[in-house]
Amino acid sequence: MGADLSKDKPTHEVFVYTGDKKGGSVRNITVFLTLTDISGEVSKEQKLTKWYDNDFDKWNREEINLMLPGFTKITDIAIRRGDESENDDWYIERVVVEHRNDEGGVQHSSIFPLNRWLHAGDRMSFVEFDSCLPQFDKYSVQRKQELQEIREEYVLVQKIDGAPHQVDVVPRNEEFTTRYFIDVSGSLAVSGVKTTVTGVFTQDFNSLLDIESLYEGKFTIPEGVNRWRSDEEFGNQKLAGCNPIIIKKCHSVPTQ
Repeated sequence: MGADLSKDKPTHEVFVYTGDKKGGSVRNITVFLTLTDISGEVSKEQKLTKWYDNDFDKWNREEINLMLPGFTKITDIAIRRGDESENDDWYIERVVVEHRNDEGGVQHSSIFPLNRWLHAGDRMSFVEFDSCLPQFDKYSVQRKQELQEIREEYVLVQKIDGAPHQVDVVPRNEEFTTRYFIDVSGSLAVSGVKTTVTGVFTQDFNSLLDIESLYEGKFTIPEGVNRWRSDEEFGNQKLAGCNPIIIKKCHSVPTQ
């Protein structure tokens, strides 16, 4: 993107990283950023997108120059989506804000590891490093809302009596990323699997079943490839080793 929002020498440069998540890229959105510096000074809302330059692609980094006279190191940011594309969520990996000196060098650098989905119309606030104890969180209302959303998304069910609980539906945050699949395919290529690796680099996997296509041609599909689909095999895997979820305290020596 590389939008230059001022004609003068910028005081701050913002780097916005879109994460590697399926469906994490967005098109034609409007994004606004509010910044707070170490003295507590709060900026006006800065528009980070233009009508001709408003796409965020996964793996990509967008660079935006800002002119904020008097502002130094940034400690807080608030990011907002002003569009109404309800079915077009955006996965932000992190935001980095660099404070430039008069020579253009980096005087301060602030890192905000967001790792969140930003829906249309959302506004979220973050402190540097996005890390603090709950009792010290200045955005406690936002934290409570996020926790509630996580509880609703990670629904645990017991599919086999006596086995540990499993998530009912795999949340999209837990799905394998495209980069992971590329790493897997690269390793297989080194081993001699070259028949379908090209497709891995040109399109995303839609499910774990697509991995089986890598074995077409020279290699046969391994016998154990389907075992992970069995609840019994999954339960056995969890019970085969130390499992603190189901271990109970022994109050007496068993008679047998």
